[in-house]
Amino acid sequence: MNSVPYNLFVILFVLSFLIITATIFCFRQPEQAIAQSTTYSTQSMAMNKSTIPQQYNITAPIANDNNILKIKFLANDISNRINTIASILENTSKLSAVKNIPYASSINKTLHGIPDNLDTAKRKIAQQIMLQHSNSSFVSIAFLLSNGDMYMVEPYDRQLKLPINNLAYRDYFIGAVTTHKPYLSQIFTTTVDGSNVAAVSIPIYSTENNSNSNASLIGTWNGYINFNSVFQQAINDELTISPKNKNVSNKYIEHIFLVDNAGNIAGQYGQYNAKFFTDLQSFKDAIAGKYGSRVETESNIKTMIFYYPVKFHSTTWAILLIKSIS
Repeated sequence: MNSVPYNLFVILFVLSFLIITATIFCFRQPEQAIAQSTTYSTQSMAMNKSTIPQQYNITAPIANDNNILKIKFLANDISNRINTIASILENTSKLSAVKNIPYASSINKTLHGIPDNLDTAKRKIAQQIMLQHSNSSFVSIAFLLSNGDMYMVEPYDRQLKLPINNLAYRDYFIGAVTTHKPYLSQIFTTTVDGSNVAAVSIPIYSTENNSNSNASLIGTWNGYINFNSVFQQAINDELTISPKNKNVSNKYIEHIFLVDNAGNIAGQYGQYNAKFFTDLQSFKDAIAGKYGSRVETESNIKTMIFYYPVKFHSTTWAILLIKSIS
């Protein structure tokens, strides 16, 4: 007779345990669902942020986008090449044969500098730079006096073709003297042969510490560079043969530009009718040191423009990748 209450007690105990367990389980399910929902929501927001610039006229960084990676590689390559050119000029500018100007009184205005048989040591250094660093696309090397007067140009035949004797008005001379540092000019058309170049200018002072108040400007050591050649080399190295880019699509490579800080085209890959970019917000963003993508109208065509800055000291240029939107 006593076994019945005991069995009933066991059954009630088991049922109570099951009810409590089920209650706890049900209570925790919403917590897990909320946590999962929050995770998915965060991931979704991140995904949406990465796709916004491709759909709307909104700028945002897209670090993992193939087109951004493509022009990032290019920008870094070109920055490295500019820094290499500047290092070559800066290191040689410290040589006494370059710093000394023993024949300044022998400048001949008809020759636009000194005769070719004077200061041969300086001319030989310029010749060696262009010979040994032909891949740096040097067109010529020149020394300007502290007042901007032309002292010498190598090759000498380019010196003879100069139409003027003073280049103090050039942005590279002003920039180097003002900043006391290597300076990259805008693209300009040379008066010698009509080619488009940019200059890397190194200021030379009487002491290596040019911030010294007693240091006086001796002149500037200038390399004139064919940047379209530099750009094509970078295109070839970064987007054609570099193994690190084997997974990067080159579908739209034909619309890539290197543009200086004034909007002038320094280098172009492929056929595209564009001559000036200063009205584009993507250009303005890149010159301001930003990167991303933007839908804009260029030459009456709706385009997607990817952009990335190319930095050198106080100067910023831009890489623009443009593709039409059908």
